[in-house]
Amino acid sequence: MAEAVRRRHVSSLIGRYAVFLAAFLAGCIVTVATAFVYLLVYMSQGPLREFRSYLGYNVIDSGTAWQWTFNIMLWALPAIPLCRLILGAMSGVRPAWWRMGVGYMALGLVIYGFGQLAYATNIDRVLLRVTGLIVILTAGYWFTCRWMVRP
Repeated sequence: MAEAVRRRHVSSLIGRYAVFLAAFLAGCIVTVATAFVYLLVYMSQGPLREFRSYLGYNVIDSGTAWQWTFNIMLWALPAIPLCRLILGAMSGVRPAWWRMGVGYMALGLVIYGFGQLAYATNIDRVLLRVTGLIVILTAGYWFTCRWMVRP
């Protein structure tokens, strides 16, 4: 197997966080775009409606933590290659696919955990969203720098 060629990379803490935020934002944009396509297909009439099962479960019928996590993670799948390219700027080498997969599963567990809190308790949903975002933007950044994009 050929050794990866080291490219230019970001060495400052602020620069590395900006790269992390760019990857996170790209993932969010792709997720929203995929969800929009899902809703267009879901609400369509005719033959296109038959393809809605390929884009995730029906969120509208019954919302559970598992169902929302599954949908969010399914809709975010197309963002993984883009995020891998963006995160490659941190160390100069793109993260391995298996590391991206493990990081993606960790993100899913965080989303699922906060979803369980939302459905099992009476904690305000806005507070849970803000707390979840803070966890992702701090612990997620640490996890990404220490484990996913190691040189």
